[in-house]
Amino acid sequence: MNVSNFTKKIATDYDLIAIEDSIPPTARLYDDAIISSLPQKCETIVDAGCGTGDLTIKLSNFAKNVQAFDISSKIIDVARSRNSHKNIRYAKGSIEELNNILWPSSCDSIIVNRSIHHCLDLRIVIKNLLNLIKPNGKLIILDLESTGIRKSDFHRNLIYQLYFLTVCIKGFLNKKLKQTLHELKVEKQLFNSNGWQQHLSHEPNFCWKDIDSVLKALNVNYSYRRINWKFFLFVVSK
Repeated sequence: MNVSNFTKKIATDYDLIAIEDSIPPTARLYDDAIISSLPQKCETIVDAGCGTGDLTIKLSNFAKNVQAFDISSKIIDVARSRNSHKNIRYAKGSIEELNNILWPSSCDSIIVNRSIHHCLDLRIVIKNLLNLIKPNGKLIILDLESTGIRKSDFHRNLIYQLYFLTVCIKGFLNKKLKQTLHELKVEKQLFNSNGWQQHLSHEPNFCWKDIDSVLKALNVNYSYRRINWKFFLFVVSK
């Protein structure tokens, strides 16, 4: 399957997810980690794979211009309808297409939030994204511990249980346990929707270590940390 056909499948999945309004509320759990990793001064931030734009709205408080892209036209429509911030521009586009849309060295930061695992050639994609970032800028990637068939069902179930536990502990410490439990319940219900079941059947064979390996091969300056037992955050400094 080539990139364009795969991207088309993923876009169709998220069109259905948008129509069903089945974006998990737990997405907010990672916003603070991403925002705290931004460069101190930002003229332009790119939100690549912006989804319904909840993080995009927050990013608009930290830059003069925010450019948000997603491969789903339906999700872009939802994102536009949810905010009226004048410094945000939404457009349809895949992560792989950004190097043909944006100028080299034009972005202070590019955020790829839970979507780089949809890219089939990580090395080319990450290299192209870094070319779009200004000196002293940052590429910020948050993505899954693992997807696809590389891991066993036992491993995936174990990771989910550890994820559930750590998210609940953080919710308790932040005095938001009731809200957290509700959001986790909603997340589980939404993943049973037609859109998510269709999408999960298209998930590529991916592990967070794939990102780590590419960054090492590119010999760039980066750091990474586990956000919880399901997601990792990579911060690449230009």
